[in-house]
Order: sequence, then structure tokens, then C-alpha cells
Amino acid sequence: MRRDEFRKLLTGHQCGEEQIRDCMSGVELLETFLAELGQPKTLESVIAEDVPAFSTTLIEQELNVQNRFVGLYHYACMIKNYGLQVGVLELLDGFEILGNLWRRIGEELGADTQAAIFEGVELPALGTTPIEWTRANAAVFPRLQEAAGPDSVKRILRSGLRDLSDERYLPIKERYDEFADIDAFLEDRGKRHLNNLIKQRDEGTPYFNQFIDEDVIEFVRVTPEI
Repeated sequence: MRRDEFRKLLTGHQCGEEQIRDCMSGVELLETFLAELGQPKTLESVIAEDVPAFSTTLIEQELNVQNRFVGLYHYACMIKNYGLQVGVLELLDGFEILGNLWRRIGEELGADTQAAIFEGVELPALGTTPIEWTRANAAVFPRLQEAAGPDSVKRILRSGLRDLSDERYLPIKERYDEFADIDAFLEDRGKRHLNNLIKQRDEGTPYFNQFIDEDVIEFVRVTPEI
């Protein structure tokens, strides 16, 4: 692990000392895991498909702390191992949705209905693969529709169910305020989005957990609703 360089990166992200320790620990744990494989790999050669097995070991050992995964993501970005970056992001992005859905159902419909909707469904542990989230959703959503009226379902889902602060949207709001009407704003936003995807295609970097090719560019270009 490029320890000094990574610590400098985390410090630049204004991480506290405890968070830095957890982030570095995640990288160290992965490095050890890879070295002990039948065919050892390095942090530079690990790919997305290797990440779930590593994550399973963290869950089994109760070491699946969020900052360990966050550290892996930042380290992958630093060394430009985009396969590792995608593999880690798939375990993190949107993970909180099912837990927030459980909480919002309780607030909207009460504890008894919440218990009935989630009967036999365990909230996935951090580091569980998205296919397990999907299996849980497949059980929960039909029960929600049966237990609640359309208005209640809309209120629950319209809350967004993400742990995203309002502050992260301020730059977009500030750009919106610069335009005379929403149509002009949306046209500008669409151009910015397309230009960003073109840049990521040219640089070979992933957009969230998807690599961009010309098919994606053309689809976005002819689909202004995006």
C-alpha cells in the first residue's frame, strides 16, 4: 500500500484521524486477503469480481465498517484501479435505501404493519451484494402495496430513501437561479451531463459503476429526458 500518499489524500479530504485509520485498515485487509488467495493478486491487479468474496470475509469477522469500504474506494481512485472502484461502489451506492424504507414504513404505517411487511426479511449487512438487496426488495414491495394505499406508498417513496444532504445540491440550485426559465436550465444541464460522459469515455473512467462507450453517448444524446 502506498501509505504516505494515501494518508495525504485522506487528509486532503478532511478526514479525521479515526476515519483515516479505518480507511487504511480497509486497504490493509484487502491486501492481506489478496496475498492469501490460491493465485495471489495485488491492489493493482484486483478486479470488481474479487470484491464480494473479500466483503464476505469482512462480514463474517464483523469488520464490515463503512469507512473500510470508503477507504478502498478512495484508494482505488488514487491508483486508478477502476475495476476495484466499481466493485466497492456496488456495495456502497444505495445500500442505505432498504434500511430507510424500513424506517419510513414504520413512521407512516406503524410498527405492526412494518413488522408484517418485513416478516422473514433481514436487513442486509453492509458489504452484502446488490443481488441480496434485490431479493429483499422483491419480498417487501408487494407487501407494501397490499398493506398501504397509493397515497401512503407515494409519501414513503417520495422521501427519496437516500442519505444525501441538501447541501450537495446547492451548486445545481445556484446554476438554476442563473437561468430565466427551467427549460433553459434543463438544456444546459443536459449538455453538461453529456460532456461529462464524453470526458469519462475518453479517459476510460467509470460513471458510478458503468464504463462509458459510444452506445451510451449516443443514447444520452438522442434522449433529452435524461
